[in-house]
Amino acid sequence: MSQRLKIEAYLKKGGKLTPYSALRLFGCLRLSERIREINADLYHPPYYKMVLKGWKRINKRTRVMEYYL
Repeated sequence: MSQRLKIEAYLKKGGKLTPYSALRLFGCLRLSERIREINADLYHPPYYKMVLKGWKRINKRTRVMEYYL
């Protein structure tokens, strides 16, 4: 089963993915590209939002994209 199909099935089950969680779960380094491929195939494209995670060295929070259906 390809990464795209695994990610699509995970999102359809109600999961939420960030680039780090996609790397951990599916070994996918380019989540945005897999989302673009899924977007081209689905009638209802995945939603996304910017979430704040952790802290950097200069007191700024790290922003990452989170995708869900």
